[in-house]
Amino acid sequence: MTDPVGTPSALQSEDLANTVLAISREFISSKPYDEVLLGVCRRIAGFVRCLVGPNVDVWYVFPNSQLPGETKVFRFLPSGQGSRGPFEGGAWNSPWNADHHLFEGSETDALCNLIGPSFENGGHDAARQLVEVQQGSGRKFVVFSLCRLARPMGYILLPVKWNEIDLERLLWHVHYLQRKAFEYFEAFYQATSRTYLPSFYQRRTKPVSILFCDLRNSTTVFQVLRIGGDDHIRKFLSFFKAFMHLAAEYIVSSGLGTIYGFTGDGFMATFGDHIVPARAAPELHAAGAGALALFVAERLHRGFAHLYNVWRDKGIHSFDLEHNEDVGIRLGIGLGYGSVHFDEFGTSRRETAGGAISRGLLYYNAVGDHMNVAARLCGIAHAELSAVDIVDRPASAFSGSTSSQAPQRRADDHLLAYLAPIVATKPLALAQSLPGRLLPLPVFTTVRLKGIGNRIPVQEIWPEPLDLRMRPEEASRTSRFPPDRVAQVMVEATNDPFYATQVKDVGLAECETVTRLMNSLSSELQ
Repeated sequence: MTDPVGTPSALQSEDLANTVLAISREFISSKPYDEVLLGVCRRIAGFVRCLVGPNVDVWYVFPNSQLPGETKVFRFLPSGQGSRGPFEGGAWNSPWNADHHLFEGSETDALCNLIGPSFENGGHDAARQLVEVQQGSGRKFVVFSLCRLARPMGYILLPVKWNEIDLERLLWHVHYLQRKAFEYFEAFYQATSRTYLPSFYQRRTKPVSILFCDLRNSTTVFQVLRIGGDDHIRKFLSFFKAFMHLAAEYIVSSGLGTIYGFTGDGFMATFGDHIVPARAAPELHAAGAGALALFVAERLHRGFAHLYNVWRDKGIHSFDLEHNEDVGIRLGIGLGYGSVHFDEFGTSRRETAGGAISRGLLYYNAVGDHMNVAARLCGIAHAELSAVDIVDRPASAFSGSTSSQAPQRRADDHLLAYLAPIVATKPLALAQSLPGRLLPLPVFTTVRLKGIGNRIPVQEIWPEPLDLRMRPEEASRTSRFPPDRVAQVMVEATNDPFYATQVKDVGLAECETVTRLMNSLSSELQ
């Protein structure tokens, strides 16, 4: 296996596609785990050389999640000279929330400690000699983070002539390769024995905001649609897949959050996993993570309403004309905030004494009491009031938006006898209760949840509808949580501009995204 060779001017569009194809072939091979990772890293490192030049060493650094503070390092010599690793690298405090990090002169020792083990002879001293040679030729050592548009997978470290590279282009290509590699790795990881975990599968406990989403009445709908035959089931599945596509675009493709579990007719996601709050203030992390959850939750509901109308008009209308059955679907979303435990559960594939392969299930997930509460809230969101044990519900709980930028909802919405479609826990709501935040006047409905305690306060949230006839910027402003306000919260909560930029991009593209999925669904339902 050889490295792709090239110069910055030699990069062609097919190079990216060929590298992705080569990465996919690594994952479908029958090689051991370490060899597959080595091959993938070699492909990505080789592609980077197409952008920065072939005659440089490239290191791929994995923070070792099983041994915090330690790293695994692959070293790829200049093109045609092979690769080495993995090595037990030195400790390094990685800047998770930065696209890149330039090593300054004062960090030379830290740099040499990190890459020193990849030198078979000389170690730290040999690394220092190489660093000095590269610096003498006008190159700087830079590490590129692969954690922005997917869960973190590690870092690429190499010397570059900083003033001669197209940084934006390089980052885009590296992140694209990272996303593709992660997609392949998700399936590979499920049934592979491992000597160490990549950093996006860290075992950790940290605060996040939590989103549980569920389709109300879907079980009954499946049972009833069987009366009409498989074609009606197919159409309902097309509608559900379109909604899940919408969720994946808003949460995963945007980089705003992570979907950890699929629940049959819904999913579980977290936000704020990699947010580094300004001034290391916990309350700012709560504000930022909660703002992302509220922003996505409302957009899920706004998009769901339009996809649901397409299914009603083109997928289920003939069934309604023939059968007097309940095939109505509602969307319920439960939100929470608190400390969550991330870990792997189950057993991976392993080799037995006789050489045979014993397969097992391995699932990486988030668990904890805050997850349980958010799941219970999802169970009551948009539920009929007769099915919810409500202790106290102030009149203002269903009166609509408190935002001066969004129209007031009808005061008689409560006559529909439903709880709000989005229900949030008190900690998440209070984190948004300061002036300039998203819920400056939280009003709590008190409910009883079986298994949680006697009573629990929740914030009911009624989303504003999306009018596709408006211009994109106007439609985004009609939201209860408009992108400009959410972006401002993210700017205050973290020094990283990434989330504010992504929120604005998602908000302005909302009409286009929903319309595109509506057209696709409409074609499938013909």
